[in-house]
Amino acid sequence: MRALILAAGYATRLYPLNQRLPKALLPLGRETVMGHIISLVNEVPDCEEIIVVSNHKFIDHFRRWKEGYEGYIPVTLLDDGTDDVTESLGAIGDIHYTINKMQLDEELLIIAGDSYFDFSLSLFVETCRESGQDGVCVKKIDDPALLSHLGIVLLDENRNIVNIEEKPAKPKSDLAMYAIYYYTRETIRLFAQYRKEKNNMDAPGNFVVWLYTRKPMTTFTIEGQCHDVGTVEAYTKLCESLGITYDLSGIESGDV
Repeated sequence: MRALILAAGYATRLYPLNQRLPKALLPLGRETVMGHIISLVNEVPDCEEIIVVSNHKFIDHFRRWKEGYEGYIPVTLLDDGTDDVTESLGAIGDIHYTINKMQLDEELLIIAGDSYFDFSLSLFVETCRESGQDGVCVKKIDDPALLSHLGIVLLDENRNIVNIEEKPAKPKSDLAMYAIYYYTRETIRLFAQYRKEKNNMDAPGNFVVWLYTRKPMTTFTIEGQCHDVGTVEAYTKLCESLGITYDLSGIESGDV
């Protein structure tokens, strides 16, 4: 199995922090958002490689980060060749690019590089393997206002997805999808078909919407924290909840 960290986005919602630093490398005390993710990936027993896909604009930032990496699972950096948001491949485009570039033909654990969570990825992978299906992480959300900004899933008695609502005004469920996925070897081959059909290559959840109508897809309910660090407000709230001191002026100036 391989793990793929999606870190090629241009983080337009994080302006002005996105001008000098990729959101995956936003500091969290002595580590970074992505560093925290990768520390959890290192706990997955049979993960053989961690692939980080970046855009060309920020690839040198990731090269410098890798110089200090001390995990035991090797990290491979990929440059998708784009320099600004107008050239972006989209998250699914970057997954397809990585599959082709690395000639992947095995299980794949995919995680958005701007995610913060503290649950066991090993347990997530184990749950998906036991089901024999692809899987996505979901979390119970008590705030109706927040639910209306997320992808909401309805499940059957086996916790398989039966319906997905994108940012519904009146959610029919309190379970929201998060950008943490497990795909089988067979499903990895379907990204080419998805692209050939000229589907939306942007948000990774679009592939789930396409996939669950074609084959069963299980879910894993997150216990604990899970945050999308996609805005300045979300980043500052996360730092505050973790008791971490942050300096936005330092990030804006590149002095981190």
